[in-house]
Amino acid sequence: MAGDLIYSEGEVADALFLIEMGTVDIVPKGKEIVFTTVGSGQSFGELAFFERGTRPASASAREPTHILQIPYERLSKVLSERPELRPHRLSKRVCVFRETPAHVWRST
Repeated sequence: MAGDLIYSEGEVADALFLIEMGTVDIVPKGKEIVFTTVGSGQSFGELAFFERGTRPASASAREPTHILQIPYERLSKVLSERPELRPHRLSKRVCVFRETPAHVWRST
């Protein structure tokens, strides 16, 4: 449903998400800006997931959305069995997020 919270900033990143249908907004805590919006066929939550960290932003459904949640343990098992599937680099979205100065995300 629109507005449903998928995960909150600061939560442990124990899963990766794939959008089957709909759109998801990624929003830094305390900000009224949407960092990015992802849609059908795209993944999100990969920054902290691959680094085994905590979520740097919150994710919520913009509209009725169906997502596939892939637990870390499951993906880790598949990637160890099939090394050719391992990502060689993170998406542009992750790189942009990481390169954005921290002050942009801080609450004022």
